[in-house]
Amino acid sequence: MLKFIFAQAPADAQVIVAVEEASQSLPADVDIRSYGVQRRQVLREAEFDEVNERFSVYIKKLIL
Repeated sequence: MLKFIFAQAPADAQVIVAVEEASQSLPADVDIRSYGVQRRQVLREAEFDEVNERFSVYIKKLIL
C-alpha cells in the first residue's frame, strides 16, 4: 500500500504517512522518522489530550 501511495503522489509533493511499522521495501528517497517513545507508538501520551480535543469535532461527525 505504501508503494502505491508514493507512486501516486504528485511530483515534488510532501507525503506524510503514519504507520505502526515501516516496510523494508520503500523507495530510496523516502525518509523515515520515528516520533513515538515506544514501539508502534505514533502519538506521545503527553500530546493525547490536545490532539483529542482538536480532532473530536471531526471524529464525532464521522461517528454520527
